[in-house]
Amino acid sequence: DDLNDFFRPVIIGPGTLLDFQVFNRWGEMVYQWNGVDRGWDGYFAGKEAEIGTYLINVRALDDLTGKELTDVGSVVLMR
Repeated sequence: DDLNDFFRPVIIGPGTLLDFQVFNRWGEMVYQWNGVDRGWDGYFAGKEAEIGTYLINVRALDDLTGKELTDVGSVVLMR
């Protein structure tokens, strides 16, 4: 259905997403985005990643101040 097929954090306000990483519950990095593709498609090593909660690390740029910002959060993978 082409809905929610990719995950990429949304920056609220005047900012630019620089990169983000997705980690599974064992701390393995399952995805890293650097601006090239559409975002995480829920796959890891060519296979569907397990349904569950994943940690995300986000790095962004505040376009007003030029300050680099970092944040952590989580995303739940469902199918």
